[in-house]
Amino acid sequence: MQLLTPKDRRHLGLLVAFRTSVGFLDLLMAAAFYLLFLLLQGHPLPAAAHLLSGYSFVKLAAITIAITLLRALAEIFSATALARNTSRLHLDLLGRLLQGYRMLRWESFVARNQSELASIAINTSREAAEYYHRLIELIAASITTLAMTSALFYSSPKAAVLLLLMAAGFYALHRWGLRARLRRAADAKEGALKAANRAVYELLRCAREIRVYGNSKFFEDKTQQEVLRFSRANLRVGLLPLISRTVTDQGIMIVFLIVLIAAFLAGADTGPLVSMLVFFFIITRRMLPLLGQISFIAGQMEDSYANVLVVAHELKECKADKIQGQAPVPSGDEAPIQCADLSFGYSESNDLLRAIDLKIGAGEIVAIRGASGSGKSTLLCLLAGLIEARNGEVKPGTQAIAYVPQEIALLDASVYENVVFGDNSISLERIYRSLSIAGLFDFIATLPEGIETRVGDNGTLLSGGQRQRLGLARAIYRQPELLLLDEATSALDPATESQVLENIRSLGCAVVLATHRTLDPSLVIRTATLQDSQLLEHTHAHQ
Repeated sequence: MQLLTPKDRRHLGLLVAFRTSVGFLDLLMAAAFYLLFLLLQGHPLPAAAHLLSGYSFVKLAAITIAITLLRALAEIFSATALARNTSRLHLDLLGRLLQGYRMLRWESFVARNQSELASIAINTSREAAEYYHRLIELIAASITTLAMTSALFYSSPKAAVLLLLMAAGFYALHRWGLRARLRRAADAKEGALKAANRAVYELLRCAREIRVYGNSKFFEDKTQQEVLRFSRANLRVGLLPLISRTVTDQGIMIVFLIVLIAAFLAGADTGPLVSMLVFFFIITRRMLPLLGQISFIAGQMEDSYANVLVVAHELKECKADKIQGQAPVPSGDEAPIQCADLSFGYSESNDLLRAIDLKIGAGEIVAIRGASGSGKSTLLCLLAGLIEARNGEVKPGTQAIAYVPQEIALLDASVYENVVFGDNSISLERIYRSLSIAGLFDFIATLPEGIETRVGDNGTLLSGGQRQRLGLARAIYRQPELLLLDEATSALDPATESQVLENIRSLGCAVVLATHRTLDPSLVIRTATLQDSQLLEHTHAHQ
C-alpha cells in the first residue's frame, strides 16, 4: 500500500465495493428466481419475503428481469472501471520510474543496464499494476463467497454442507492438481517467449553476416524451434484453466441431478426442492468458480508481488541516488562557460580531473586533446551539467547549451524528427539551415522523401559520418550559445571535418571540441591538452 498514492487507495476501495456489488446482485438474482419458481408451482412465499406478498407472478418476473439486467450492467461497468484503473496505475508507475531514472545521478544512470531499465519501466510496472487488479478481484471474490456461503447455510444447512464439501473438492483439485502445472506452464511460456524474442532479434541484427555466409537456414530453424516451444507452452496455459472451469461447471450439474434423482426415489415433494435447487444452482454457478478464482489469483499474486517489490525498490534507489541541488543558474557573464578549481573522480581515491580552470568566450573554438581515458568526455559532461564536480564549480553564462556525444542516439523516425528532437517550435527554415551547417543538406536533398525520410533503427540506413552530422544538426537547431562536441566529427574525413567546423564557426557560439586529432590551426583559437589530470593550454591564432 505504500507504493500507492492516497488517491490510488481510494480508487482501490471504491473498486472493491463496485466488484463486490456484482456478487450481491448474483445473490439477489438467485433469491428472485427462487421466489419466482415457488409462485410458478403455486407455493406460498416464505415469511422472509413478506415485503413481496401479494405480488403477481408477472410483477415478480419483471423484478427478476430488472435485477438480471442490472447485474449484467454492473459486471460490464465494474470490469471496465477496473481495467481503466489498472491502465491508469500502470501509466502512473511508469511515469514515476521514468522521472526517477531521469533524476538519477549521471554516474549511476550510465552504470545501469539500459535494456533492464526499459524492461522495468514498461513490463515490471505493468505487472505491478496487475497485482492491484488481482488484489481487488481477490477481496471482492472473498467477500462475495462469504456472503453466498452465509445465504446457503441460512436456506438449508444440510445442502450447504454438501455443496461446500463439493467446493472443497474442486478447490483441492485446482490448488494441488492444476495450479502447480499452471505455474510450470506459465514459467515455460515466459522462458520460451524470451528465447523466441532473442532468436528473432539475433536473426535480424546479424542479417548482414548471415547473408554473406549463407547460413540463414540455421538461424531460421532455430527461430522456428523457439517459436514452436512458445506456442506449445501458450497452449498449455490456455487449456489448464479451461479444464478446471469445465470440471467445475459439469460437476455442479451432476450433483444437482443426483439430488433430484434421490428426492424422486424417496417420494419427496419436488416442488419446493426444485425452487431451492434453482437458488443453489445460481449461487454455486457463481461461487464455485469464485473459489477456483481465489486460488488462481492468489497464485498469480505471489508472482506479481515480486514486481511490486522491484518497482518500490527502484523508486527508493532513485530517490536515494538522485541529483542533489538545482541546476546551475546562468551567471549572466559574457563568457558562455567557465569553471574554477574543478576536480572530479569516479572514486574517492583517484581524481580523473584536478584543479581545472577554464574560461571560454563567445565565438571561441577550444579543442580539448588528450589520450583515451584522460577525462575529455568527463570534462564535457561536467560543463554540460550531466555530472557534479567533487570540488570547484562550473559557472554557465547561458542556458542555451547543446551537446553532441561520441555515440549519436537517433530515433527510428524521419530526418526532421531527429533534428527537432521533441522541440515543439518546429521551423522548416531552421531545420534546413541546421542540415546545411552540418554538411548534410545536399545528401538529404537527393532522398526521395527529403527530410521525411526515415533513418532506421538508430540510424542504420545512414553511414557513420551521416549519423554524426545529423547529431550535429540536432544540436545546431537549438541555436546554442555553447556547443559541446565530444569526438562529434571523428567519422568525417579531414576535408569534410574542416568544412563543418568552418560552418559552425560562422554561428558565433562558443565551442568546446574533445578530439584525438590535430585540427587545422585556422579553425581553433585555443588547444588545451589533458595530461596527468591537468589542463595545459596553448593558443592558436585565427587566420
